Amino acid sequence: MSEKAKVFLPYALQKIEIEHFHCIQNIVIPHLTNKIPWIFLSGENGSGKTAFLQALTIGVCGPRNAGDLLRGQEKCRISAGLWVQGREKTNTVAWHTEIRGWSGADPVGYFCAYGPSRLEIQGDLSIGQEREHIDPERNLLDQRGNLRNIERWIIGQKLREDSEPGTDIRRRNVMRLLEELLPNISEIRLEKDYLLYREKGYWAEIRQIGSGHRSILAMAGDILIRLFEMQPEETDPEKLEGIVVIDELDIHIHPVYQREFPGLLSRTFPRVQFVCSAHSPIPLLGAPAGSKFFVVERDEVSGTVIRETGIDVSRMHPNALLSSPLFRLEDLFSDDLNGYESLDSEDTYKDILERRAIEEAIAKDAVSGKIIPKDWYERE
Repeated sequence: MSEKAKVFLPYALQKIEIEHFHCIQNIVIPHLTNKIPWIFLSGENGSGKTAFLQALTIGVCGPRNAGDLLRGQEKCRISAGLWVQGREKTNTVAWHTEIRGWSGADPVGYFCAYGPSRLEIQGDLSIGQEREHIDPERNLLDQRGNLRNIERWIIGQKLREDSEPGTDIRRRNVMRLLEELLPNISEIRLEKDYLLYREKGYWAEIRQIGSGHRSILAMAGDILIRLFEMQPEETDPEKLEGIVVIDELDIHIHPVYQREFPGLLSRTFPRVQFVCSAHSPIPLLGAPAGSKFFVVERDEVSGTVIRETGIDVSRMHPNALLSSPLFRLEDLFSDDLNGYESLDSEDTYKDILERRAIEEAIAKDAVSGKIIPKDWYERE
């Protein structure tokens, strides 16, 4: 286990209890320590992953942005246990008949939540609309919360460098961090009122770069802005603290980068706990040491249930992970496979090409009548 995985996180989940929230009848996850850098959820479409993350977010942040999610849910009760600077704290959201309203937690200054729609960055909205959609959990709860504009924030930091100490250091740290986070972006340059990104040798504005880059930039930028606003004395992103929830972590991101992304986020924000869902097994292969893995399932009798698998992902290759209880894809073969005798059973594509080259060489020797020692190809 790495040293970072052993560090106590300033803010982390301690337990979660959810009763009668949409497809969830009763879920309890107790006894979570504050040394868990990532919590991963897997499960089929419609199993209730999003509902669980939304309930968790309501439990932490209160009902202020829940809107339609709590309409007709008067039996609902959500209790979120938290680690806050080493101490346990519990927030509870529940319906109170006598006041005909919801009681719940006050807004917290260490929590952000993101739904699958992460490409809409503020910029085309009016000031009033921006303020309406500004809360850090809204993007997950009603899918309308636009993310804060990191380009506008960086330009604003530049304009205030002469009057506010630390803004120059903070801005440079953020631009360096974004260069490290964005795949295939080697440099970011600040022009007068916009940024340029050097992507595989070409300079481009944000609207011209790939959707995967824009998705990462939008979410990472929003996290940076919100946590810096919550902790204005900090200039180093590595010192920012909080809990970040991400629904469908793998969306818009190429598989090569999906595996690297969790580790990069943890190195970028070593004092932040991440809670996410994913449809792909690849992000789980990049899980930092000490992470927890849960599978979410649903049936007509029990509704949505969640259970920890206890699987050691660090020792598994992708095929084993896909066929594990986390994904339950027992048949990994193509529908076009014509009998198992034609199956390429090697572990890597490189091994397949090497075996095929040997087979072709054997076939050519057979046609030419050349006699080769039986074990020659094995020796080669």
